[in-house]
Formats: sequence, C-alpha cells, structure tokens
Amino acid sequence: MISVQISEHDVIKQFREIVQNIESGGGQSWLDALEALRRKFPDNNQIALYCCSIALHSKQYTSVIAYSRVMMPKSDSPITKVRWAFTLGTAQLLATDIQDAVESFSSGLELLISLAKIGQLPKPQNDKKSSLSLQGVSVAESLLWRTLHGLKAEGMQVFPMFGTLLGLIREGGLLPFDKDLDVGVWLEDFKSACIYLQGNGMIPSPLVPSYDNFAAFIDKETRLTFDVCGFRREPERQQIVGGFWLYKKPRDYQRITLFPWFDVVERKISEEQHCWWPTNPEQILQTIYGDWKTPKKEWDSVVSALNIQSGSLLHQCYAYSRLGKYWLQGDIARAKRYIEEINVSIPADPLIGKCRRSLNQVLAKRSKHAS
Repeated sequence: MISVQISEHDVIKQFREIVQNIESGGGQSWLDALEALRRKFPDNNQIALYCCSIALHSKQYTSVIAYSRVMMPKSDSPITKVRWAFTLGTAQLLATDIQDAVESFSSGLELLISLAKIGQLPKPQNDKKSSLSLQGVSVAESLLWRTLHGLKAEGMQVFPMFGTLLGLIREGGLLPFDKDLDVGVWLEDFKSACIYLQGNGMIPSPLVPSYDNFAAFIDKETRLTFDVCGFRREPERQQIVGGFWLYKKPRDYQRITLFPWFDVVERKISEEQHCWWPTNPEQILQTIYGDWKTPKKEWDSVVSALNIQSGSLLHQCYAYSRLGKYWLQGDIARAKRYIEEINVSIPADPLIGKCRRSLNQVLAKRSKHAS
C-alpha cells in the first residue's frame, strides 16, 4: 500500500477551513472535525492551542491544564512555549488555582524577556477589539435599562457601576468601545440577580472564574456581556467592599476594592422604566479612576483601579495575564503603555520592572533603526 503524505500547507488549509466554520456557527460536526484533525496531527501546536481555546469555552479547565503541561515541553518554538505557558495560566486562573496561574504567567513573561534580548518577538496580530456602532450602543443601552428595570421590579437593588457608570456620567451614554455592561448589586441580592439573568435570556460566561460575588453573563440575542459585582455594605466603617472574592481560598487570593459609603435612589429612565442609581456617582468614579473626566487609553479597571487593596495574588495574576496578551500580539508599544497602568496599583513589582526595561530596549532599538 502506498502511503500518501499530507503537506503542512494542506494541514493548515484544512485547519483554517474548520476554524472558519466553527466561528461562523457551523455546529458540532465541525468541532468533531477539529478533534479528528488534532488526533491525526497531535504535534501540531496551532491546532492543539485552538482546541484548548475551545475547551476553555466548555469549562474543561482540568483537561487544558493537563494537556498544556504535556505540550509545552514538546514545542520546538520558544514563542509557542510562551503561548502554552499563558494557555496553562488561563486554565489555572479559571479553575481558581491562583498561585499556579501566577507562576505560569510569570514563566511566560520571563520567556518573553529572554527572547526579546536576542531579538525574537511575536509577530504582530490584528487586535479584534472594535467599537460599537451607534446602533450597537443603542441596543446595549436598551438591554441595560430593560434589565435594570426588570431587576428592580423583582425587588433587587441593582445599579450601574464601573465603565458603564463612567460612560453614563461623562459621556451621557455608554462608551462605544466598552462591550461589557457593568452593574453592582448588594451582596444579599447577588445570587437572586444571577438567577434572574439566567431566566431572562443570559448564560453564564465560561471565561470567568467561579467567584462568590462576581459573575458575567452573555446575552443570547445581542452577545453583549453583563458583569455583575456583589457589594458588601459596612455601615459601621462607612464603606462599601467589592472586588473578586473566593471564600474558600487564602486571604491573599482575594482582590478587594474599597469604596466610600453610598446608597441607591430610584431614577426614572422613561415613562415605563425605572432603575436604581448610586448616590454620589462622581465620588465613586474618583475612587476608581482618579481623574475620571480624562479618558485613559489603556485603562483596565480589573488591574488599574486606584481602590484595589495591595497584596493580592489574584490582582497580580490579572496584571501578568493581560500584559502577556498584548506582548504575544506583537503590540510592544501597547504592552509598554499597559505597564504604566499596572504601576498605578502595583508600583514595585520586580517582574513588571524587568518587563518595562525589556520593552524600553526593544522600542529604543526600533527608534534607532527608524532614524
């Protein structure tokens, strides 16, 4: 029998066809085709990494952790090793293995630093982030007010927060580049609010760890994300406590944010719709952003918020993860700008300092060559 060898070009062509059909909603048959291709070419990292991204969307975190540990040392490409390190870290974060995730992201950043020293950088990739159209903003605002009105009617005090509140106060509407709708809810209503959202056309996001006071939902119709943060009121201290909490994990796993005391009041949106609205919203925004009136290009509330309490492994985990994301996209200038935002809340992190020096050297060389 004559063995017919398939060229690498043909394998990648077949893989890209499968990916295109999966991402256009092709259904289970294309997922089966992807798995068959992975089994046929088990050493193809491009196929394997994409399979892991699919598995993460299916909450197969443990499988991705095990698979990444097998594939990473087998890779001949240093950049691919970095991608495996960040895939492993992402799966560990989603599985709430925070210490392990920090170590994986750290190893990925250390690899990127060592590669930069010898002039090896990830190839620039197109950033898929895009702004909402005017129609998209209108759809998002309609979803926000309709949902807040429905939650209010059910007796739950849920209100705009973070980037959503920032847009409504500063711009008079939602920010066009922000596809997440951010709301807060008093902790005692958090679980009820999540149940309400799932009963009204939203599904839990698989790419958010199982926090005890924070959840993200994807609206089936618009595909917009609805982020819900539970806040604990501490009247004796005149403060509000938020963040991301993991009750059964050590204290240094917790990402804690503190706010000055505020309450909520009823606000009329239209003749038919009413919602809850935080009192002193400008003070809330000042607490999070500082100068909230001036737009910040690389601002990331998860990492950069001024009211995050220090000493959080979870905070460090997100900072490393997102810095690595920009670096792996080959966007060195953006990665450098992001470091400046990280320094707002983690000013003396040794690894971030090494990353800054490395990126400065890369940008200096580029500037020299350009001149």
